[in-house]
Amino acid sequence: MKYKVIFFDFDDTLGDRQTYSYQTFAELIDTYCPIDDLIQREAVLQDCMLWDMRGNYNKQFIVENLKKRYGIELPIKNFLIWWSDRQSKLALPKENVYHVLEELRQEGYRLCILTNGYEKYQKRKTKNIHVDTLVDKVITSQMVGVKKPDPRIFQEALSQMKARASEAVYVGDTFSNDIYGAYRTGIQPIWIRSLSWPGTAPVPRIEDLSELPAVIHGLEQGTIKKNV
Repeated sequence: MKYKVIFFDFDDTLGDRQTYSYQTFAELIDTYCPIDDLIQREAVLQDCMLWDMRGNYNKQFIVENLKKRYGIELPIKNFLIWWSDRQSKLALPKENVYHVLEELRQEGYRLCILTNGYEKYQKRKTKNIHVDTLVDKVITSQMVGVKKPDPRIFQEALSQMKARASEAVYVGDTFSNDIYGAYRTGIQPIWIRSLSWPGTAPVPRIEDLSELPAVIHGLEQGTIKKNV
């Protein structure tokens, strides 16, 4: 059976979140607490990346740890809003994004970005890296009122794309939010790996977006085992 809809996560799936997050932290430190010693500066930046945990930790955790570990107090009233604004303006695409999205569109698939986050900032990211015109729809957790992995956000996305769960695949990097969330909604997940630690779950996985069309075709033709 040929799939009709392909859902994508955004950060670290279509967008190179690790790079633009590092750049955002660098701007933060250089603007509000410049550090002349480049080794110390890098230590602070690397800790910020660890504390951020690819967007899965509350941003207040970063603020508190900067003060606790380095004595850095940020003169920013709402760090989450500052972060969301600056990061969205620095967004960068992952390699092969444009080629793959164009190829999938030409093959007749409908494409949708389904992402956690504020509508304003997530849509700005898609526009800034020029993928907004390559997908049919962008749906955010703020628009739906619940976040991944809640099945309701996947169900709402299916409704908006006028597809059944069996007619869709979901491509994402965060296992709990993206892969498990899609799986328990009945959507076939495809895991794009962006971490160095192991993962053994028997789900289709890719290391680069360029591998995606072949995996989708394999699922359709039965040469790759489905999970749902």
